[in-house]
Amino acid sequence: MSTPAKRHGFTLFELLAVVGLMAVVVAVAVGGLRGSGAGAARDAAVALLGSRVAEARQLAASRGEPVRLLVCNDPALPEFFLRRVVLAVPDGSGWRAIDGGSLLPVGIVVLPAVALATSGPGAVRRAGDDWTRGSGGALRSTALTPYTESGTEAAILGTTRWLMARFSATGGTSSGDLVVATGRRRDEAVPVTVVCEQPDNVAGLSLSAYGVATFVRGRAEF
Repeated sequence: MSTPAKRHGFTLFELLAVVGLMAVVVAVAVGGLRGSGAGAARDAAVALLGSRVAEARQLAASRGEPVRLLVCNDPALPEFFLRRVVLAVPDGSGWRAIDGGSLLPVGIVVLPAVALATSGPGAVRRAGDDWTRGSGGALRSTALTPYTESGTEAAILGTTRWLMARFSATGGTSSGDLVVATGRRRDEAVPVTVVCEQPDNVAGLSLSAYGVATFVRGRAEF
C-alpha cells in the first residue's frame, strides 16, 4: 500500500487568499488608529474576527478537514454572549474547541443571524432605529447559522448555544457577512438582554465562498 505524497507549501490561490485576509486585518487596524471610543472598539473587533477567519481557513487547509468558527449565542452567559469567538475541529462524532476562544472588546457584539428583536432576552434594537441593510432586508450576520441545526450536537465549552460559520476542508465557506455593532447590557438580569445601537456605524467582514474576507464599514455598505 503506497503512502500518499506529503503536500509542501501553498498553492497560488491559498497564498492570495491569505494575503487578502492579512490586508483586511491591516486595513482595520489602521482605521482603528484613526478612530476613538466605540468606533475604535468596533474596528478592533473586526480585526479580531478577521484573524480568526484567517486562522480557521488555514487550519482547515492544513488539517484537511472542516473547521467551524463559533460565536456564543447563549444569553445565560452574559460575559460571552455574542462576544466569544471560538474555533472548533472534528472530534469523533462531535466537535471540540481548539482553545478558550477570543473575546470581542466590551460593548461590542456580533450581530446574530436573525433580525434584531424588539424585546429580550437576547440581542434587541431600540425603537426607531433603522437596522435595514443597504442591499435590502434586516442587517444581520448572514454568514452565521445555528450550531444546533440537527438538535443533537454536543456542548462546546459548556453550551450548545452557538452561531457558526463552516469552513470546508479546503478553506471555503458560505458567502455572507459578519457584522459587529455597539451593544450594551440593559440591566443585570440573566438571561441577558443586549441593546444594539448606532446602526449606521456598524462594521464587519464580507466573506466570499473561498473564505476570502473584505472589510465593510457602515450600514449602507452591507
